[in-house]
Amino acid sequence: MGRHLEPHPATGNLQRVAVDRLAFVKRAKTLGFSLGEIRELLAIQDGHTYACVEVRDLVQNKLAIVRNKKAEIERLEANLASALRKCNQALRRKRSQHSETCPVLKQIVPKLRVQNLRGIPWINRVANQAI
Repeated sequence: MGRHLEPHPATGNLQRVAVDRLAFVKRAKTLGFSLGEIRELLAIQDGHTYACVEVRDLVQNKLAIVRNKKAEIERLEANLASALRKCNQALRRKRSQHSETCPVLKQIVPKLRVQNLRGIPWINRVANQAI
């Protein structure tokens, strides 16, 4: 971690300190902290000044990040569930026909407005094929 390890206060054993630090890193990783954040936590622990306030701020920031990611995943889950429902509905309506465009593909790739793309030959060809 860039710092020199001091012997363990109770035993004077340098190896014990290294094991404790590794255990700390492992526990911090399971909480989702990056190595850079763990480095900060270790520096705070070593400095002992305002440790609780600084750790609280780091944990608060990490929790906000996790909550944002959770919200993104929940939106993704809702979108995928909706897409699956649309697929199932389309398949029930048109079991025998395979020529209908998939509703999910329609949603992902909306019809191109050719009038906005005039003058770009390859886009016009693609747009005409999609319509």
